This record gives sequence, C-alpha cells and structure tokens, in this order.
Amino acid sequence: ENGGLEDREKFFMETYELPKIVATHVLTDNPMVNLMEQATRDSLIIYSYREETSRIISAVEQILESFVCIGRDSSIPIEKPDDKHCIVGEESIVKKVLEPKRGELAGGTAEVLTHRLFDAIENNFPRMVFVHYKQVDRLQKVLAKYFCPSVEPLHKNIEEQKAMNVSIRLSKNGEVVPMKDWLDAKRDKIEWTFSFKGGDHAQAKVRTLEDELFLCQDELLQVTRETSF
Repeated sequence: ENGGLEDREKFFMETYELPKIVATHVLTDNPMVNLMEQATRDSLIIYSYREETSRIISAVEQILESFVCIGRDSSIPIEKPDDKHCIVGEESIVKKVLEPKRGELAGGTAEVLTHRLFDAIENNFPRMVFVHYKQVDRLQKVLAKYFCPSVEPLHKNIEEQKAMNVSIRLSKNGEVVPMKDWLDAKRDKIEWTFSFKGGDHAQAKVRTLEDELFLCQDELLQVTRETSF
C-alpha cells in the first residue's frame, strides 16, 4: 500500500552507485503511480505490454507445464501415463487455477492499467514509452549498447525447450484433448467467465493504446501531450 517504500529504501542503500537500469514486475497500479509522480525529468520509463487475453493463455500454460505437471502443486491431481505426458482435469483448472487467479494470472492489465494510472500519466507527463513484449530483445540490445555492452538477451520459458505434453480431461464426457486445443476453444470466454476485468480498469484507454501501439511498425509508442489515450 505504501508503493514498496521498504523495498525502495533497501535498494537505495544497497550500493553506493545505483544502477542506471532498473527492471521490475508490477502486480498493481501502486508502484506505477508512485513512479509517475516521483520520476525525474531525465528518467525514462519503459512499459513492456502484452495483450491481456494472450497473457492469460500464456499464464495458464506456464502454471500447468511448470508447476502442476512437474509436481510442484500437490493440491491439483494429475495423471502421468509417462514422463513426457500429463493429464489435468478440467474442473481442477477451473477451481484451482482460473477461479482464484493463481500465480501469473494475478496482476494483469485490469490491476495495473487503471484510470488512476492513466490520470497519473496525464497529470505528471513522464518520459515514457510502451513497447510490445515481443520487441524487448531489440530494446535490450539498444540499452546494452550504452549501459552494458557485454550483456546479451536471455530467454527463459521457451516453447522449444519444454519437455512436458499437457492434456486436459474434459468434465462433460471424460475426453482428453491437448492443452493448446482446449485453450483455443476457451480463450474468448475466460475473461468473461472468471471476471478478469472490472473495477478501476481503464479498458477504453487500454484499447486505444493497443490500437496505436500495434499500428506502429516498431510496436513502440511514446507518451506525448497529444497521445489520444
């Protein structure tokens, strides 16, 4: 609630010379609003953006592949015909993953890109850009050129490196279908069914932001006084 004051103080005292680049993951609008209000004129704020439905689908995949099916969550029963295949019940996903918005499903667009945050952007006019998450490698190379030339982009959670094939057992008839097919069939109804949006979520502004960001060839949008959102 205090915008991470304790963490910021610890960071401030950790080293004599503070790093020029600071990266973090946010779950609510609090730290972002604080940043809009406190950033200096020379600060550049870069927000890596992913469209919400795509983010939710990816989060479900990550939870099932990297937690549930490797036994890191014993509360969700699984079937493992062999070491490379895992079957998860549809009802377990609904009750234990989607309904409680567990893990990476929490802290999405609805909690971060709020009317409160857009008001803070308008009232403080920070030096800020939104960049599509798929352009982060290019962005990192540009930053590295000036601040850390020996650093190369590092990828984790790469599709080609995943060894587990996940399937879903349907509640209605017990049929087993591949996870990706199940997510494709359900993707347009997940947010509605489990109320991922609402509250102070500035959906109209977010959609305007998306229109402008995706229209740009570089998928990078700078906040200006004329920015329409």
